[in-house]
Amino acid sequence: MKPRLIVILSLALIFFLFGCGRQQAAPPEPAASAQAEAEQEAESTAEAEEPMTPEEREGYIKKFEAELRQMDDRIGELKEKVKKASGATREKLNGAIKELDEKRKVAQEKLDGLKAAGDKAWSATKKGTEKAVDEVKKTYERVRSLF
Repeated sequence: MKPRLIVILSLALIFFLFGCGRQQAAPPEPAASAQAEAEQEAESTAEAEEPMTPEEREGYIKKFEAELRQMDDRIGELKEKVKKASGATREKLNGAIKELDEKRKVAQEKLDGLKAAGDKAWSATKKGTEKAVDEVKKTYERVRSLF
């Protein structure tokens, strides 16, 4: 009975080892372009949401424009404070202001895209614009905390 048990355990071990061998992961699929992803998201979101009226769209655009104007004013105030700084502090603050300006530029580009967006892309473009404006606000708060 002992030899039989050894053979069974040996076979079980062999099957286990071959069955649990490394399996190669499937190669990653090529990433779709950002535009294609936005269109897919827009299509799925458009089906889930009711279309917005032109007045509602204009309201969102005006809201984003007002938020960006307000951020422009605040950024201008920070730039004035940077002028009063000296040495390494000034360099550090200028770098932070540059980053803030870049985020502001991206937000403006998103807003411009929102103004031109059609019905299918409106929802996804609106979300992208909201995200970009929020990034400007977060970056502003971070830069402001350096003062």
